[in-house]
Amino acid sequence: MKPKLKQAELEKCYECHTTGYKEGGFKSIESTPELSQVGCESCHGPGSLHAESQDPQDIVAKPSKETCTKCHNSERIQDFKFKPLIFSGAH
Repeated sequence: MKPKLKQAELEKCYECHTTGYKEGGFKSIESTPELSQVGCESCHGPGSLHAESQDPQDIVAKPSKETCTKCHNSERIQDFKFKPLIFSGAH
């Protein structure tokens, strides 16, 4: 269920809370539900080429801090305490 937000407000949420929004990924909950959450590709880039080629150069193995601050920044988060997932045990 979508929160009670205007479409433009919802689209701002999609930029960080989905995978590949406006980059060939998430379109809508109805058409691309598998991309409706933040996933690996949000930080590591599209994985289809890498999966096909098995070439490590075709994936972002170690995202830069700039990759993270695209979403994790003080403009978007008032109480900003950024800590990359690589330090949280997720990897």
